[in-house]
Amino acid sequence: MLFQNNATGALAQDAGLAAHMRMIFNYMAGGVALSGLVAWLTLKSPEALQFAVNANLILFLVWFGVGMLFHKIAFNTQPTTALAMFAGYSALTGFMLAPLALVYAQADITLAFLAAAGTFGAASLYGYTTGRSLASLGSFLAVGGIALMVFAVVLIGMSIFSTVPAGLSLVFSVLVIPFVLIAVAYKMNQIRETYHHYGNDELMSSRMAIMNALGFYTDFVVLFVHILNILGAARR
Repeated sequence: MLFQNNATGALAQDAGLAAHMRMIFNYMAGGVALSGLVAWLTLKSPEALQFAVNANLILFLVWFGVGMLFHKIAFNTQPTTALAMFAGYSALTGFMLAPLALVYAQADITLAFLAAAGTFGAASLYGYTTGRSLASLGSFLAVGGIALMVFAVVLIGMSIFSTVPAGLSLVFSVLVIPFVLIAVAYKMNQIRETYHHYGNDELMSSRMAIMNALGFYTDFVVLFVHILNILGAARR
């Protein structure tokens, strides 16, 4: 009887985790779709597109700041409010990225999207299915994230006062892509490993689904942008 109860509990846990994962990726997919719609609408409006071009740096700083604060805000608010914030963040992303269509060929944008989707999917699958814990990668990701953030600040500063050398931008993209893929695998692995701590709490589970969706959404956007940068450099 004890074995039967344990087996039933394990099956329920697996079903709950699967449902939780579906919720995360449904939210993420919705965010990507909304970003694409907003980007398309922006491209259809010359005035909106011009504003997106002129205010691109400010939009990026707002986007970055909201992304950094989102987890703290979402953790202390209702899921419906957090989900609305996620939708707004996704719309802002689409508006901010719309000018990329003026810089890169449509074929490169499509290929970058497909490559980002493929590599993201592969990293997610590995993190979810691997038989070992990836918790040991946490320290590496923390240190690497700080280093890349400093690198990004340098590039932003250079873009304000001068022109960023294409080679330096390319090096940054080459460093960012594997880092993000490792981070995706790590996050997926940690969700699998920690779900039992909050899975029975419906409110907490909803909050975690939205926060994880935003994290994965941001990872996907970063992958897309940097793969596009590499493809654009190759074409040039």
